[in-house]
Amino acid sequence: MILHLLLWSILSLTSIVAQQYLPFVSPPDYNVFTNVDDSYVYVALPTTLQFGGIDFNDAYCGLIRWTTYGAGIGFSLNGTFYEKHPLSNNASLAVNIDCDGAISGWSNVVYRIDSAMVPVCNFSCGNGTCVANNVCRCFDGWTGDHCDQVFCTPPCLRGICTLNNNCVCDPGWTGSRCRTDINECTYVACDQFCNNTEGSYACYCGPGYEILSDNSTCRDIDECETGSNNCTHFCNNTLGSYTCSCIDGYTMTEYGLCLDIDECYLNISGCDHSCANTNGSYYCECRSGFRLHVNGHYCEDIDECDTDANSCSQICINTEGSYDCSCNNGYEKRFKYFCFDIDECENPSICSGDHQVCQNTLGGYTCSCKEGFEYGRDGMTCE
Repeated sequence: MILHLLLWSILSLTSIVAQQYLPFVSPPDYNVFTNVDDSYVYVALPTTLQFGGIDFNDAYCGLIRWTTYGAGIGFSLNGTFYEKHPLSNNASLAVNIDCDGAISGWSNVVYRIDSAMVPVCNFSCGNGTCVANNVCRCFDGWTGDHCDQVFCTPPCLRGICTLNNNCVCDPGWTGSRCRTDINECTYVACDQFCNNTEGSYACYCGPGYEILSDNSTCRDIDECETGSNNCTHFCNNTLGSYTCSCIDGYTMTEYGLCLDIDECYLNISGCDHSCANTNGSYYCECRSGFRLHVNGHYCEDIDECDTDANSCSQICINTEGSYDCSCNNGYEKRFKYFCFDIDECENPSICSGDHQVCQNTLGGYTCSCKEGFEYGRDGMTCE
């Protein structure tokens, strides 16, 4: 009877010890501390479980040893032993108690995991498990602080790592590790030119063209319409370029600038006498006494004698480019243009016969006999 009472006491004490060191945690609290996954909790177990002693019915009792039973799977991490227990199962603690030399057998006590022993991660470990406070242990093929990054080795240089160590390459890249640039210029349909770049390409056009919004088609730029030309006078658009031209009388430089041609300086005017240059043209001039022919180049003599363009008082004589004046008999020319009467009577040889008298007239003279004399039969001698 005494032995049964002792065993009952030891079993009761075992239950008390179990509750003291591994207090019950109600099932709803599991989800608070087990955010690693929905099926398991992880418990960090001490290497020893000791207490100073319990006075039970005047008997000194001590915990000799302990172990756990259940579906837990043990593993070590950083020197600490962990047990993994399914949430759907209870675990059991077996203890061996010594009370004043009376040693009990093993006694199994069902318990729940102490919340203080459950590692807490304030985030989801994704494809891994929470093994310590805010520390994830990733499954094979996963990495990252939250075990949410697929792990590939060697890494995908220009792509995304997927399961089973595979890479999905970014556009423009190829190869098992996405490290080879695709030369799109070998197959894309650029209208004119293609420039391959890392992971892409670019179509571009030659001078005088612009690329359209499809980034492929090249369209001719009408430099004459847009004003992006150097022409001074006329602009003629061509495919990819343009040409300049000038109005008559101008010559064009290599830069499209139109400069006046000095036909007079170059002696290409064909003027008979003189040439006067103008912007883009020229005109011919003639010397005095000439007039320009209707052809605009030849100078023809002006017959001043046929017009009122002379100043002769009596006779006009036309010359090449001018004219000359002369006088009738009995007149003499003075001052180039004017005729003055000659006073022949001043010549002593005129009317020099005896008894003769000279009478000057305009352009001439008359001889007569002095008073009391008359011409004889010869008509010349005064008698």
